[in-house]
Amino acid sequence: MATNISDQVQQSWDEIGASKVSESHPQTLTVNHQTDRFEAELVAIDTMSCRVLTVRVVTQRFCNASSAELRQTASQLASQLIYLLEPIAPIEVDEDHSTVQMRSNPPHRDEKGTEYFELLVSRTGLSLCRYHQPADGLRSIIATGLTREIVGRLASDFLPE
Repeated sequence: MATNISDQVQQSWDEIGASKVSESHPQTLTVNHQTDRFEAELVAIDTMSCRVLTVRVVTQRFCNASSAELRQTASQLASQLIYLLEPIAPIEVDEDHSTVQMRSNPPHRDEKGTEYFELLVSRTGLSLCRYHQPADGLRSIIATGLTREIVGRLASDFLPE
């Protein structure tokens, strides 16, 4: 039996058949841990890595958190998530909706446009995804490649023991 969240995530890989996962048929890796739920929406997996659309944590831990407490959580996550493609930092606090918006800082830019991670910290939990914004268009969520180990680390950082 898996004892920590990272072990539980690693154990969950076996429950998802790689042949069942595709862009048109995403599968959600779900791990329930104490009163929280960790989810990673997968569009491809292999023995070492995956392509992920979103990573979410649904939790009650922040339900009564003030904006200042959410900012503190966001700052802590910014210092922990140094293994993503770009550093991530808080950019905006929505006091009315008790949400802290974080983004890659700096984002990745090339001739195709801009790509960046966005992490929302709110009273209902956390949500991480990667966006692509062409120079002349609207942003859209894109799948990002992560190793299985990184998904486990995200789970551990998002749901500390």
